[in-house]
Amino acid sequence: MLFGTKKLWFGFCLLFSLAGLTGCAAPSAGGCGALANVELGRLRAEQQQMAGQLETLNEDLTLVKSQLAGQEVLIADLQQEVIALSEGRPSRSAKPVEEEGGDVGSLSPTEVYQRSFAEYASGRYRQATKGFEQFLRAFPDSRYVGNAQYWLAESLYAQQEFGKAITAFEAVVKRYAQGGKAPEALYKLAVIHHRLRQQDKAQEYVDRLQNLYPESSAAKKALQGEGF
Repeated sequence: MLFGTKKLWFGFCLLFSLAGLTGCAAPSAGGCGALANVELGRLRAEQQQMAGQLETLNEDLTLVKSQLAGQEVLIADLQQEVIALSEGRPSRSAKPVEEEGGDVGSLSPTEVYQRSFAEYASGRYRQATKGFEQFLRAFPDSRYVGNAQYWLAESLYAQQEFGKAITAFEAVVKRYAQGGKAPEALYKLAVIHHRLRQQDKAQEYVDRLQNLYPESSAAKKALQGEGF
C-alpha cells in the first residue's frame, strides 16, 4: 500500500512540474520537482534520439528506393541494348575501354558504348564514366549519344558526384529532350536535389516531369513518391 501511495504521489509531482508549478504541498515531497525535471529531461533525450533514428531510417529508405528505381531503368535498358546492339558484339576477352590509353582507336561506336555500359552494369562506375566520356567525344553523331549522356550522368551519380551528375542529367534534358531518357533524367534531378535537401528545386523538376512527360514511367514514380 505504501509503494502504491509513493507511486501515486510521484505521478502528481510529475504532473505539477509539467504544468509549470514550482512547489508541492506535502512536506515529504521537497525533491519532487527536481525528480520530475530529471525524468522529463530523460524523456526528452529519448524523444530526440528516436527522432534522429527515424530521420536516418528515412534517408536510408530514400536511398534504397532510388537504387531500386535505377535498377529498373538499368534492366529495361539492358533489354533494349540486347536487341539494338546484337550485331557487332565485342568479344568477352577484349580489354576495357580505359585500358586503350584513352583512345578508342579502331573500335566502333557500338563496341565503345557496349563496353562502357558493361562497366556500369558491373558497378565499375569510374571506368564507365571514362568510357562514356570517350564515346561522347569520339562519336557525337551516333544514335546512342543520348543514352551515353544519360548513363554518364548515372555513373557520376553512383559515385555521389552530385554536382557533375546534375550537369550531366541537365544535358540529357536540354540536348536530347526527344530521346527516351529525358523523363528519367528529370526524375533523377529531382531525386538528387531531394537528397541535397533542396526541396523547392526537387519539386521544380517533378513539376517539369509531370508537365512534359505525364504518361512516362518516371512521372508515375515521382507521383508515387519513389526515391523521395
